[in-house]
Amino acid sequence: MYSYTVPLTLFLLPHAIHTLLHIPISLRSTTTPLPLSPRLPRPLTHSTYPTFFIFSSAILMHAWMYTPSLLPRSYASWISSAAHLHPSILSVLRSARMGRWLYASDLPLPDSSVLSPLASRLALPPTWADPANLDRSPTDPRGFGTTNGGAHGVRRFIAGWSFAMRMYFPLQLVMGSRRLYQSRALLLKRRALRQKVRVVLGMVVRAAMGAARSSVFLGAFIAGFYYTVCLARTRVGPRVFSKHGDIVSPQMWDAGMAITAGCLACGWSIWLERKERRGELALWVWPRAGVCLTGRVYEKKDQWRERLAFVSSAAIVLAAAQEPENLLKGVFGKLLRGIYA
Repeated sequence: MYSYTVPLTLFLLPHAIHTLLHIPISLRSTTTPLPLSPRLPRPLTHSTYPTFFIFSSAILMHAWMYTPSLLPRSYASWISSAAHLHPSILSVLRSARMGRWLYASDLPLPDSSVLSPLASRLALPPTWADPANLDRSPTDPRGFGTTNGGAHGVRRFIAGWSFAMRMYFPLQLVMGSRRLYQSRALLLKRRALRQKVRVVLGMVVRAAMGAARSSVFLGAFIAGFYYTVCLARTRVGPRVFSKHGDIVSPQMWDAGMAITAGCLACGWSIWLERKERRGELALWVWPRAGVCLTGRVYEKKDQWRERLAFVSSAAIVLAAAQEPENLLKGVFGKLLRGIYA
């Protein structure tokens, strides 16, 4: 059966988990002494949302690389725009994942000529276009032919930062203008024109700084993905498994192991974001990642699992919204507290 409520259930679940982890801290902050209240280490409570983001990012990036049909079309298109990966490289990686071509193999495989478009685009020797002549690809296809993974990572960071800046800066300007209008700072007739210009310039500077910080996060996310893929494929992987070439072959790195390493590494850039933004980002990506894992179609006999998760999470979230402590974070928490105020 097809479920329309899976994204909503997955949206409420991290809120509920985060609330449960923060209850002991809220109990300890009350004036009533509670010597028997549970004590959780502060890093555990502070890492809830970043953990969700890292885990969700790995799932989403892996799905985008190999099974983009699991993602909403608009979301997959946005990732493609941010990643800026050539379609020929995607074809090579996906074909390797499915075993449609192999290094140093004379078997008549379906995609034995899949490297030809990539080799011609990068002006590589014709012999490199045939995987049967290679023990492994002599250049990293994810690096657009470069052999310097560090330099490529820097270029990816700059490109990702520029892409994010074009997206975040207008949004920050709109939000800053809205706050400026609500404060009525420009409507006071007693203020001189110079003071009003100073207020506007201050808003623009704050918007630029906020956008730049968020852009650093996205730039590091993109650069971390590409650099880790290159590092795992060309340096760390061959050195660690140099004595086990019969178990972990170069084909396995190009067929998914290097990509998996990049997926696991990119989400750690969440620590570069502001603390209050980490939760919002985690709750934005987690429902999409959860749908990739669970899907929307399941047997009717298993419907009770989703209902139990939804009812439990909703009960915890609604109860937390009515408490005086700010157990719910982010825009969603402010919205619910405003309703119950």
